[in-house]
Amino acid sequence: MSLSCLKLSPKVDFWQKLNIMKLNLILCCMIISMVAFGQNGSISGIVKDETNESLVSATVKLMNSSDSAFIKGEITDVDGRYILKNVSPGTYFLQISTLSYTTYFSSSITLTSSRFDIILPPVKLIRSQQELKEVVIESKNPIIEQDIDKTIVHVDAMIGSATSNTYDILEKT
Repeated sequence: MSLSCLKLSPKVDFWQKLNIMKLNLILCCMIISMVAFGQNGSISGIVKDETNESLVSATVKLMNSSDSAFIKGEITDVDGRYILKNVSPGTYFLQISTLSYTTYFSSSITLTSSRFDIILPPVKLIRSQQELKEVVIESKNPIIEQDIDKTIVHVDAMIGSATSNTYDILEKT
């Protein structure tokens, strides 16, 4: 018995070492992938108006510099602050807009593995000089209204009612 145990011992050691090596390899791969994918950064800042008041609910869009594709967006909070999280390394620009103010386009912003959390200086939006024109809302009565016990014909809603008599109008309906 002791001889058979001695013969199996080197095989068991080999398989144990092989399993330990496999586990080490898997662990190294997991650590490398976490480090590689964990390099996402953030871009943050504050939006104000020309009187240095914080602008609430301004839209902040992160755009790709090469093709102006939308990457992600945020809305400023009560203090005018925004933070764009989980931004991959690359070159971007910001587009910031809100009602009654001109749209702001930032210069190029580059995120790298060494510079991945960027805090931008405050952005000041300028009030737009363009005024909206008045809006006129018109509505017309339907020509015929159906109720449970009656049918109402609105003569004034008919185009030819000004030149027709009552009999002609009733004939058309």
